[in-house]
Amino acid sequence: EARARNPGLRIIVVDPRRTATAAEADLHLAILPGTDIALYNAMLHLMLWEGWIDEDYIRDHTAGFTELKQTLREYTPEAAAHICGVAAADIATAARWFARSAATLSLYCQGLNQSSHGTHNHCALINLHLAPGHIGRPGAGAGEVTEASRSPAP
Repeated sequence: EARARNPGLRIIVVDPRRTATAAEADLHLAILPGTDIALYNAMLHLMLWEGWIDEDYIRDHTAGFTELKQTLREYTPEAAAHICGVAAADIATAARWFARSAATLSLYCQGLNQSSHGTHNHCALINLHLAPGHIGRPGAGAGEVTEASRSPAP
């Protein structure tokens, strides 16, 4: 329905599995399990080095991006491709689409958070949204999709 309302909508799915959602995606990054952070760091590396960021937003709403840039120095798309098991060109495409969109929405299930490094996964994803200033824009942000448990009616 969202694609019908917005034909320019691009969908990127990051999932090791070939799901029905992945089949609908414009780009499916079938990363190796547990390599989310390397992928997000490589995307952010490109965003920072290519200038696909909102420097005013970063200055006004974040702290530590200078230090983060030093951490990301080694996370080139080529290095992450080796770690994640996906093509460097696909990582670059995802980063470009993510950064150059007027608003990017990331939806994820509990698997992103419920791992031994779930907090780090989430922080890396939020950093992707902060760099181009997508937090606070209509239609943008990151959020978990969960199915509410259903209780029988009283």
